[in-house]
Amino acid sequence: MYPVRDKALFREKLLRTERKSGIAPPMKIAIPKEIHPGENRVAASPDIVRRLIALGFEVTVQAGAGSSSSFSDKMYKDIGAA
Repeated sequence: MYPVRDKALFREKLLRTERKSGIAPPMKIAIPKEIHPGENRVAASPDIVRRLIALGFEVTVQAGAGSSSSFSDKMYKDIGAA
């Protein structure tokens, strides 16, 4: 078996090839705002969203999703999230 890192690298290269060739449309990922009282976590930080976008995903972040974790909407928009 290949180490997990090699599988991840293979998948990343495969996704990039598919995106460039037009074989597969980009997968869309949505990051919602938490609705439970006292919940301070967010599903993805701006760094993770940047990595997902670099892999070819379309990422949409709900307004205020990262505010309780000190991530502004502007931080997400600046890296390319919708």
